Amino acid sequence: MNYTEKYHLPQWEETDRIMRVDFNQMCADMEAGLDKTAWDAASASAAASASAAAAQSTANAALDKANAAYSPSQQPYVVGTYTGNGDTLTVTLGFQPKFLLISAQYTVGGYDLVYPTGFILAGSGAKAGGVTILSNGFTVLYTTINNSACPPDINSNGVTYAYIAFR
Repeated sequence: MNYTEKYHLPQWEETDRIMRVDFNQMCADMEAGLDKTAWDAASASAAASASAAAAQSTANAALDKANAAYSPSQQPYVVGTYTGNGDTLTVTLGFQPKFLLISAQYTVGGYDLVYPTGFILAGSGAKAGGVTILSNGFTVLYTTINNSACPPDINSNGVTYAYIAFR
C-alpha cells in the first residue's frame, strides 16, 4: 500500500486488500487533521479580533486627541454675535483679540443685509473706529454725528452684529 505525501492517507493498489484497520486509521487521521485546522482557525480568529480591538482603541485615542485639538477653546478664532445697545457695550471673549471683524446685520424690506466693517487691531487698549481691544475681549461704542449713527455703525440699539475675533 502507498500513502499520500502530505496527509499520509492510504492509496490502495489493485492487489492490496482493504483492511478495516487501515480504513479506520485513515478516518481517525482525517478527523484529527480537521480538528487541528478548526482549532488553528479559532485561534487565528481570536488573535485577529484582539488586533482589531487594539487598532480600534488606537484609532479612538487618535480621534479624541484630534477632537481636543479642534475644540472651541483651541480654535484660532471665535465667532459670535451681540445686539447693539446704542451706548457702550463690552463683549467678553476670554482672550485678547489680535484681529477683529464686525458686521451689522439688518433686515430691510424683508431682505437680510450685512454691512461689513473690518478692524485690524492689536494690543490691549488699541482703538479704532469706536472699538477698543481689551485683555479679555473688546468694547464697542455708539458713534453719532448730529444724533445719527455714523460709520462705522457697530453699536446701534437693537441691531444684531456678528464678529470674528482671532487669537
